[in-house]
This record gives sequence, structure tokens and C-alpha cells, in this order.
Amino acid sequence: MKKILTIILTILLLNILLVGCSGEETTNNEVGLNEVVTLGDYEVTVTKFELVKDSEGRSVIKLYYDWTNNSKKTQAPYITVNFKAFQNDVKIAESLFSEDIDLGLGQKEASPGTTLTGLEDGFLLNDTQNIVEIEIKELMSFNSEPYILKVNPSEL
Repeated sequence: MKKILTIILTILLLNILLVGCSGEETTNNEVGLNEVVTLGDYEVTVTKFELVKDSEGRSVIKLYYDWTNNSKKTQAPYITVNFKAFQNDVKIAESLFSEDIDLGLGQKEASPGTTLTGLEDGFLLNDTQNIVEIEIKELMSFNSEPYILKVNPSEL
């Protein structure tokens, strides 16, 4: 009886592993421009993209977003939401030195129920021809899948 139970459990475990390694990707988390994304107690809406230059003349994709604090305490966007960007499947750096991007806007604290609009972030581009995938994720969450927003810099 123990041998049969061991075989059944082994088969179940192998099925779980095979399903987990099937290589199929889901795109359920893909969002569009002006689509509200709920990240825990916060809402983020990317409203616009723009192509700008950094202080060294490199191309930067600038994103504008709105952020709503639905938590019960005062918070700032920069400690609740995380943006990452990828181009050609490689993470690209955040643009910290562009006069066209005011990262300080996302450092303002907001009371519960408050929405901050026109916040800004930006990423250095490898080129202006290939699609950029922006990942949007709650900063303090380790188990949620990011939302993905795709943009083609050549169309900006």
C-alpha cells in the first residue's frame, strides 16, 4: 500500500513540475496607456510617454503617471511603486540626470484618498527603434507578477 501511495505522489509531483515548466507565458498582466493598475493599497495610471534627452544628450523615454493613495496612512509614490524598463529583453537604467524629468514629484507625501497627477520617471534607451516594456509593480511585494506596458519609442 505504501508503495502505491509513493508512486501516486511521485506522479502527481512530476505533473506539477511539468506544468510549471511548460514555458507558456501568460500576458494577463499587460495593460495599456491610461489603464488603472491596482497595486495593493495604491493605484497607478501611466498617462503619457515622451522622448527626451538626458544631461549627456542620450535618448530617454519619459513616462508620466498618476498615483492614488488608498491606504490608511500618508505615503509617497516612490516608496510604494516600482517601475523597471526592458529593451531587447535587457533591463535599461533609470534616468537620474535629465533636466526634463522631475523625480522629486514622486517623493511628495500624500494623505489617504489623495491622487497625485503628472508624476514623472524615465529610462535611458539603448536605441529609439525597439519596443520598451515597462514593468509596474508594488515596491514591497515579492509575490505578485508585474503589470507590463509596452511602448515603441519610434512612434513618440
